[in-house]
Order: sequence, then structure tokens, then C-alpha cells
Amino acid sequence: MFQRLCRTLYVCHSSSQVLDLIRLVANILSEVVQTVYAVRPGPGRHSESIRLGALLDKWLLDLPEHLRFDPSNWKKPHLPSPFVLTLHMQYWCVVLILHRPL
Repeated sequence: MFQRLCRTLYVCHSSSQVLDLIRLVANILSEVVQTVYAVRPGPGRHSESIRLGALLDKWLLDLPEHLRFDPSNWKKPHLPSPFVLTLHMQYWCVVLILHRPL
């Protein structure tokens, strides 16, 4: 995973893209894994899932305009950069990991 992250960072176009990727992958994903999939889960697993889901929603809403991608509004001649698409795929992977059945 670290090698893929490094390759993705290499093709970034601005420091804000790097920071958004690191924030998603490092902070939110690690918190999901540590909280929801802990060896000895605490009693508040459901409330933590809700809190982490809200964190993910906030992350998506706080993205700068140049990093946003909405497939329902996508116009074919204007394909987003591969980095933007990768960033959104990683976001949805974290959402799936958070909400998958235990």
C-alpha cells in the first residue's frame, strides 16, 4: 500500500491534493481500522461508526472545487485527472470498509 501511495503522490499537481490524500488515507482510514476493527472493540462501536461516517462526509464536502467529482454532473469531454479519480476511489473504499458487515 505504501508503494501505491508514493506513486500516487508522485503524479499530484498541487500540495492541496497531497494533503487531502494524506488526510483521507492516514487519518480517517487508520481511525476506522483502530475503532471499528479493534481486537477488543469497545461498547460504542455503532456511535463511533456514525462519527467516522460524519468525518468522511465532512472531508468530501470540504474538498476544494478542483478536486471534486460528481459522476451525475460529469461531462464527457472534461474527464477529471487520474489523481482526482483515484482520490475519490480511495474515499469510497474507506466508506465501504467503514460500513461493511462485521
